[in-house]
Amino acid sequence: MGDEARSKYEKQTATGTGVLNILMAGRMELFCGLQACVDYPIIGLGPMPEDRNGYVENYLTKYASQEDFDNYIRSIESMKLKGDFHRGVPDHSHLVFFWLRYGVLGLLLWLYVFWLMFKYVKRFAPVIPQWYGYMCLAIPGMIWNILFSPPGGRLTTTFFVVCLLMCRAVYKRRITL
Repeated sequence: MGDEARSKYEKQTATGTGVLNILMAGRMELFCGLQACVDYPIIGLGPMPEDRNGYVENYLTKYASQEDFDNYIRSIESMKLKGDFHRGVPDHSHLVFFWLRYGVLGLLLWLYVFWLMFKYVKRFAPVIPQWYGYMCLAIPGMIWNILFSPPGGRLTTTFFVVCLLMCRAVYKRRITL
């Protein structure tokens, strides 16, 4: 490992070396956002969710190292100096982002995309054989993005979902090729 990779590994394993410990150290935003989603599952917190219940502080107190907690305090102080008082609930995945902002409907959107991916692998793949290579390469990356990456690649995500819907439509004979 290089120095940077070693340093990152040491930070992520400071609280333990289990898979969950490493995931929790590396994806704090996911777990803070999930806690907020569990607290407000039906309607969510709206388009600009504020951390009024102290999700970040609670998470850092329970699971983070002292260095992580100090970095968080410094970032809050820096934001205050800049005049930015918005402390949003972190949400580092498509699933948590939409569930946190739009409630159960945002969650259902991404569960539907998961269902479409499953159905593609199980049934839809043969209907457009020219797309098979793209879809097989895109599905694992999209699963990772939905679970662990913030929404950002709107065009690629939208294109992928439209491809899934097109395959479904061809399979159901609503569109003929």
